[in-house]
Amino acid sequence: MLPEPLQKEIRNLSPEGRLVVQHLIEHYQAQIATLEELIRQIKDQEFVPDHYSSFSFMEIKVSIVEDDLSFQKWILEELASAPNIRCISRHTAGEELLAQIPELQPDIVIMDLTLHGARLDGIETMLRVKLHYPNINFFVISDHNTEDKIFEALKVGAGAYLQKGDIPKKLTTLIQQFYLGGAPMSPGIARRIIDSFHKPADDLLLLDQLTPKEEEVLEYISNGFLNKEIAEKLKVVEGTVKLHLHRIYKKLQVNNRVEAIRKYLR
Repeated sequence: MLPEPLQKEIRNLSPEGRLVVQHLIEHYQAQIATLEELIRQIKDQEFVPDHYSSFSFMEIKVSIVEDDLSFQKWILEELASAPNIRCISRHTAGEELLAQIPELQPDIVIMDLTLHGARLDGIETMLRVKLHYPNINFFVISDHNTEDKIFEALKVGAGAYLQKGDIPKKLTTLIQQFYLGGAPMSPGIARRIIDSFHKPADDLLLLDQLTPKEEEVLEYISNGFLNKEIAEKLKVVEGTVKLHLHRIYKKLQVNNRVEAIRKYLR
């Protein structure tokens, strides 16, 4: 139990400051002696992740999945600049990470979406890992900035999304923010997400035509489920799911599931 004066100081911090302190209390009880100094710094500067990187006892284990070796090298050099961030593995294909994930158990996976020559791309890799290891966090850094790719990545488990060439701060600062509960986004990506909530009136009218069962199927496909998996969830044969999808495509005036998901999420 912390002394009452110290608890009072914590209650006076910003929400972000309280998050930092709570994380330290839960994971580093032996470091309580450092809290008064940390609280003073947070109180003076609100939340300053750059400074927080100096607390080297907070180790963050990171795996990298990136097929561009020069960009992978840049990420590795960035991570090396923070004493509390440790790269525990590097991969050029999703299946490589999937094979080693039970042993690695990283805190964060820095994930590219397009992995040339790989059997599993970034989306499929995140989906499979999240099904078995929901506590592993994915930090996407990708060239893709289209709404369908952004939302597909967020739906299957990405908690941060940066566009290559549009990284707003030092990478280690963003990783520390992410580790402590933040959701870093490149400015351009954040703008696309905000704009997507302005759903066109025509799309709303189309979605209103769907039956409750069709809405349920559409929700499943937007979460990355395959037809066979949806059939198991609904306790129907796979052909029934395909029939629902055919009707959904017709009502939404689209040709495939990606276009349907995009219209649903816009």
